[in-house]
Amino acid sequence: MTSNTTFREKGRAVFLAALMVLSVVAMSATFAGAAAAFNSDTYDEGPTITSSENLDDVWVGQEITLVDDDWDGDFVSIAEGPETTGEDPDTVTTVGFDDDEVTFNTEELVEGEIYHIYAHGDTTETFEFEDDAFEATSENLDVSFESDTVAEDGTLDLEVSSDRPEQSLNISSDDFDADELDDIFNSEDVDVYDHGDEDVITLKTVEDDDEIPANFLDVESGEYEFEFDVTDSIDSDNATIEVRDSDADREFVNGPYTQQQGDEFNITVDHDDTNDAFVTIGDYEDAGYEVGLFVEDTEGDHDEINITFNAHEAGQGDEYDAISAQQEDVNLEIAYMQVVDSDTIHINDDYFDESDLDSEYDTVEDDITDSSATPTATLDNPLAATDYELNVGDGYEVDDGAVEFTDRSDSSFINLEPVGAPGDVTTHTAPEDDSMSDLDDFEDATVTATDSFAEDDYLLLTVEDAGLTGAFPSDDDVSVGANTDDDEGLSALDIELEIEQTDVASNLGDEVWNTSDEADNDLEVSLVNGGDYDGELLIFNIDTEFDEGDYEWTLLFDEGDYIDEDEEVEIEGEFAVEERDVTLNAVDEVPNVDGAELSGDTNVAPGTEIDMVSSATGEFVLTDDPVVADDYSFTGAFDFSDYEPGIEFDVEAEEPEGASDDFTAELVDGDGPVINVDTDAPDEVKVGDDATLDVTISNNGGATAEDVEIGVVIDGENVDEDTESLDADESWTSSYDIPTDVAGDVEWSVTADDAEDDGVTTVSEKDDTDDDKSDDDKSDDDGADDDGAADDGAAADDGTDDGETDDDGSPGFGVAVALAALLGAAMLALRKQN
Repeated sequence: MTSNTTFREKGRAVFLAALMVLSVVAMSATFAGAAAAFNSDTYDEGPTITSSENLDDVWVGQEITLVDDDWDGDFVSIAEGPETTGEDPDTVTTVGFDDDEVTFNTEELVEGEIYHIYAHGDTTETFEFEDDAFEATSENLDVSFESDTVAEDGTLDLEVSSDRPEQSLNISSDDFDADELDDIFNSEDVDVYDHGDEDVITLKTVEDDDEIPANFLDVESGEYEFEFDVTDSIDSDNATIEVRDSDADREFVNGPYTQQQGDEFNITVDHDDTNDAFVTIGDYEDAGYEVGLFVEDTEGDHDEINITFNAHEAGQGDEYDAISAQQEDVNLEIAYMQVVDSDTIHINDDYFDESDLDSEYDTVEDDITDSSATPTATLDNPLAATDYELNVGDGYEVDDGAVEFTDRSDSSFINLEPVGAPGDVTTHTAPEDDSMSDLDDFEDATVTATDSFAEDDYLLLTVEDAGLTGAFPSDDDVSVGANTDDDEGLSALDIELEIEQTDVASNLGDEVWNTSDEADNDLEVSLVNGGDYDGELLIFNIDTEFDEGDYEWTLLFDEGDYIDEDEEVEIEGEFAVEERDVTLNAVDEVPNVDGAELSGDTNVAPGTEIDMVSSATGEFVLTDDPVVADDYSFTGAFDFSDYEPGIEFDVEAEEPEGASDDFTAELVDGDGPVINVDTDAPDEVKVGDDATLDVTISNNGGATAEDVEIGVVIDGENVDEDTESLDADESWTSSYDIPTDVAGDVEWSVTADDAEDDGVTTVSEKDDTDDDKSDDDKSDDDGADDDGAADDGAAADDGTDDGETDDDGSPGFGVAVALAALLGAAMLALRKQN
């Protein structure tokens, strides 16, 4: 080479730079006229190239022939790199130039590397391909059958994928000779060359993503392997197919299928010695709805195919929204359908020829694909409660313009029943810091059935056996309350949830929240478990926050698509919302032992973690994180064993939102008895209501407490004086009535040796609201007092059932009840006297 070819070197540099960029962006460029790579004599030779403009990429393994009629050199090499630098290029192979051409075998080239042509001799500059660069490229050939199995005499596609736009493939197999291979792969869709070789055929000009029909007519059952080799490179692949016995059988499993309107469920097809089935759902003449399907187990992994059918979506729009394959590797296509319009049929042209149906139907819509099946007319309502015929077979045919099965294997039916009334509806709570976005969260959380809620805790409502599994949204944590999308909200299903506050002052008006768009206050509700709803339990999270107060809820299943007139279902209930509260069970003395327990009560949801701290300045700071139990109590355990008796310390408890309580206690010798008093009484009651003082005397020490003197005083009267012996960790409990016949403060106190507790219960007059709800409203017609006496002139109940009640529906009291009341009064008087 000379050193003064400046313009040529610059041009080459620009070309090579462009080549490097293009090789990164797109590596699929090939030789111009690559189809000519096939050689009918040897069917394995590579391309012959006569112009340097056609040398771009080389597929590793090709035999490439370079032709230059005007050059008379001796040798040509392939060298590493985009160009020659220095005197000795890194040569990969050198071949003699003979009869105006040179042929290289490129098996030793490395995929992705750049190489160039290097000529030897004094006339290299005149060689057509001197310093021409190219990239060694792999085809990444992938050949497979669309399914692992095929029935005897069946047909399926051979799928070819390659980074090379087109190539020719040699096909061979140990199980078939060339004639038999030709029977399998030769069709009007491909060009097969038979060289006369007994074992090989060649598919010419196979393109990337080609699907080549393979016909296994007269092939016996068994497993067969085929080798596929690119004719002019080293790329190859193999594919295996199992030919199954032709005695194919298809039948429905678990039918007939009895479901409710609006349900989503599986139609199961068992298939023996085949991987596919043709299924029809409904009969147009009987039900005004008919859809034909093709389903195929593409991998041959399933004995049964599950077809998921949504009776709520059927006939409402795109039929693929209503019908799908449950298993991921099962292919489902809608072949035809007829909905509403008896003169119109919609078809998929993969299964029917439009001209074959013209004689039967005024309109044949060739508009169904493998992803869209939308009829021109839809049903006004979801599928009605009736029977829908099911058929399964091995194919469809058109007979006298009507769609028929070629071979019907089995029949069954779907029995859609009317939607029934839902089961129990229950309110639940859960800790406010738990997640509640799907069924797993609900099952993992501490969920408690209750009608009393602390502010900020979850307010959940569950509905049992509501049905409509295809109607509710199939997503988790989806909004279904007010101002929700028309097709996802409760209103779309004619279901309404309403909550009303019942303790609002008379002149302030009603406070009502509702899921309908017409409500004064929007009720925000989300469906927690839409993705897992199977008809047994609907879980609603009421997202609207409610202040402290009393509430009533109403769940209405109203007249609509699924509920007939005068068959509405209304379910009601109540709940209360309380300010968050934590109350410690204060004690005076705590034993200095390991595991000393300090407890409390709260109204926050069970499962909530309570932060407890026991601290003495300059002595200790001890912590525990007990969890609220099902009875709304919590107990922390502390190790005081390293500290001396006599230390006073503070005990604090706080829940996550800040409600707290505290008290001060003293450490005492844990080896002796430790007596504590725990009491529970209401702060306020109404005149005439029941009120009870519950007392627990416990020995939290390590020894028996002998002769513990217990005293209980209520409203200035000693109601109990007792002496008890309590073993270590033993408790004594009792309950006492608090008088509520007169309004005022009732003071009470409890002592146990040196331990004591006291408090006040306020008895207040009933207001107008209470009077309205009192037994006065239910009194007898003659206005008798609330003593339960019967009407004047009416006989008292003697215990027999005469089938009659008082005018207001309330029965009178009998003689036995009156005697029991007198006896109770006498015993109470005797107790007070003692």
